[in-house]
Parts: sequence; C-alpha cells; structure tokens
Amino acid sequence: MRPTKSSIKVVLISSFLAINFVVIYLLAQAYGFFNSGAERATMLNLTAPETSVYQPGFSWVNIDNPSRSLDKSAQKALEIDYLNAWHARQLALYSNDLKFLEDHYTDEGLVTMQAVLEHNAAQNIQIESTTLSHELDLEFYSEDGQIAVLTDHHVEEVQYIYQDELLKAHSDEVTSYEIIMMLKDGRWRIRHLARQVASSQDTLERPGTARMPQSQLKGVNYYPQDSPWDTFGQNFNVETLADDLAIIKDLDLNTIRIFVGFEDFGKEYLIPEKVEKLKQLLDTAQQADIKVIVTLFDFYGDYSVFDWPASVKHATALVTRFKDHPAVLAWDIKNEPDLDFASRGKERVLGWLHTMIKTVRSIDRDALVTIGWSNAGAAPLLQEEVDLVSFHYYGKVEGYQKTFQALKNKVDKPLMLQEFGLSTYRGLWSPFGNSQNAQREFYAHMLEVLTWEDTHFTFWTLYDFKDVPTGVVGRLPWRKKPQTAFGILDVQGEKKAAYNVFKK
Repeated sequence: MRPTKSSIKVVLISSFLAINFVVIYLLAQAYGFFNSGAERATMLNLTAPETSVYQPGFSWVNIDNPSRSLDKSAQKALEIDYLNAWHARQLALYSNDLKFLEDHYTDEGLVTMQAVLEHNAAQNIQIESTTLSHELDLEFYSEDGQIAVLTDHHVEEVQYIYQDELLKAHSDEVTSYEIIMMLKDGRWRIRHLARQVASSQDTLERPGTARMPQSQLKGVNYYPQDSPWDTFGQNFNVETLADDLAIIKDLDLNTIRIFVGFEDFGKEYLIPEKVEKLKQLLDTAQQADIKVIVTLFDFYGDYSVFDWPASVKHATALVTRFKDHPAVLAWDIKNEPDLDFASRGKERVLGWLHTMIKTVRSIDRDALVTIGWSNAGAAPLLQEEVDLVSFHYYGKVEGYQKTFQALKNKVDKPLMLQEFGLSTYRGLWSPFGNSQNAQREFYAHMLEVLTWEDTHFTFWTLYDFKDVPTGVVGRLPWRKKPQTAFGILDVQGEKKAAYNVFKK
C-alpha cells in the first residue's frame, strides 16, 4: 500500500516537532548544566538567620567580669544571638531590607542601620559580605544581666560591593568592633556596633618546611574502576585500592591525585565514615610508597561570599585531620576553578581561592599547595600564593611544547601537567575516534617531552569506565561517551597499547 499525501504530511510534521523537542531539551540541559549552582540573586536563604549557613570561626578570649559572672548558659545565649545578629546584618546589607534586623537590633540600633540601607537602596548598591572569624572579649556585664559590652577582635571580614549589578569594590580585612548588646524579650540585641581601624588582609602564611621533591613527580589521576568520580562511595574497598596502587607502582609512578567532594564529605560538618575512608586510602598509599595530591572542594560551584564560612570550616576540619599524614604531598585547592569564572564571576572565584589557600596555609605549613587550572592560560593566576603551578592540557600533542614554553616564560614556580590524556572511544558518537595505537603514540611523545623538561605530571587516567556520572559532563552522550575511554586499562582491566609506554 502506497503512503498517501496526508500520511506523509503527518510523518513530516511529527518528525519536525520531535526534532524541535529534542533540540529544545538538549539546549535546556546544557543551559542547566552551565548555570547550576547559586546565582547572586538566589544564592541566599532569605529566611530566619538562625540557619547553618553562617558558621564562622568563634572563640572567647575573656569572660571575666567584676560586677557579675557570666554563666555558661548566658554565655552561650550571648554567643548565638551575637552571631545571628551578624548574619541578619549581612542579609540586610545584601537586600537593603530592614526586616532582617528587627529581631536582632534594638530600636536605637535600627535607626542607624535604616539610614545605611536607605542610602544604599537609593544608589542601587548591594553589599555581599561575611565574616570568617571572631574573638570576643567581655568588657562589661551588668549586675541585672541585661547589658553586655563586648570587643570583637580579629574579625576577618570580606565584602563585595555592587552598584547597578556591577562589582565596584572588594575588601578582605581584619578589624575589631565595639559592641553594646541589650537583652530584650529573651533575645540579645545589638544597640551599638562600631568598627575600629582595619588592617589589610593581603598576607598569607608562607610554607614552613614545604619543599618540592628532588625527583620528578610521575603519577595518575585516580578513581577505582567501579567508582568513577565516587572514590569514597559504597564500593570503597581497601583491597581494591591496594591492588590498584600495586599496578601504579609497577608502572614506575610515584604519585596519585584524588578528589574529595565538598558535599560528599558533608560540607561544613564532615561525615566520619568518609573521613575514615580517606584515612584508609592515605594509609594504603603510604604502605605502597605512593604520595597523594588531595584535591579539595570537588563539585563545589557556589563561591557566594555567604557560603565562605562553610568552606573555611570544611577545609579547616579536613586539613587539620590529615596535615601530619606522611602520604599527603599537596593540597590542591580546587579542580578547574577557572571554568566557573563566567557564571560565578572571576573576582569572586579568585577571592574564594585566596581565602582557601590562606586557610590551608594557616594549618599545614609543610604540604605543598596548588590549584588545578583547566588550561595553561589561567595557570599564572595566584602563582605567588602556591608552591606548584598546575595546569591541564587536552590539545594536540604537536601544540604542547609551545603552550608549555609560553607558560614557563610567565611563571617562576615548578610546573605540573596535572591532567592530560587521549580517549580511545570509537562508537556511534565518535565513529572516527582515536585508536589504541594513537593513544600509545600520544603518550610516548608526551612522556619524552615531560622527561626532557623534567616536568611533574599526573595523566588522565588509569582505567576506562563503563559509565560517567551525569554531573561530570552533563547528559549529552557525545560528551559522556569519550570520557569513558581515557584509561590505559580497559573496562575488563586488560592492558591497552599505551600501558607499555609507561611500563618502559
């Protein structure tokens, strides 16, 4: 039976609609992938200030008071209400809305803040701010327990000031505040908050005994084969780690680079089970005489100033826990943060990196510090703050030496090619992809150049994977499938042609 004109028309219209649906869906997915995370207009949890969003460092330096002692319950209430008032102040300065302060300031305190907010609103100014540390000194506590006079020393305060949606100024300062608080309706409220002279916060804790190894660092970005991008998940197995590290050692490699997810490890409250698994991995690496580069904040993409206290708390807890572990060679602050410049703002991302470097330096002065830039062009950024300048390269092998030399001319620090590799995926989404022989030739040439230049490296990666999580490169199959085949061991664990290049 021959198709009629009507049936052909139906098929054509249906095909057109289907194609448009697929295109719109894919565009929506791509947009969602590149714009996931907190935007400046929605990054705030504009609800009650008593949330876990604001968790700065806090300590009391003195609670002695001649008129009346400050008991533990009153001390805790004062601390909570004081920090909640700070958080409310940050929300008010961002939104120019006085309502956030009504439960945290006295009437007198509100008058002062109202004038500030009205001025900012008239000028279309928004202030995105947070504090990272407080050291509170009790100067006076009234006999009736209704008034407290405080000095807050070493307030590390970060501010980004926007006008007409454009960044106009950024400050990172340490200062002190004089505060008068009054107890009203069961809550401590700020009556007076006066800022003292600030000092610049541009200096960093410099390395103590941190030194580059004398020999070349040769290694691999490591995930277990059955747990790609989920090293510390349900499939975690110490025997698997030991077997894989034996393979890595047999390849005459001495370093692995691993990834610790910010959310996966519990954000500001580390998950003990995850921490224990990281310890087991480091212990196993130590037994195998393999050094470890620990990449922090994997899959983190917020960078909003309001989230910085949580980031600092996370890094502080993790680095404090493992700063003395002999397997830890370096802390890699973040993987490819430059890819977030467009959606999160370059200045904010760099400010966050600066703060995280400072945090890590203040705790561990022995381990190296680096940043995993996605390309050589971004690698000179913050070079004065790191020990090792790391970059990634997935271009053509012929172009590497020119790229490397251009970077070498711009920096005066040891260089590390932290990611490089060639996928051997050949299939529906890449029918003319690279062969195993092409991968072998790629690595042979790259290793020759890296050896000649004595450049540290970790290639991507040990294994091929059966699948790649959607969160890594999105849902598009032509992006996901090539990511499964960068290994030098295939999905069955068999050696690919490139394996013997490293073995030699």
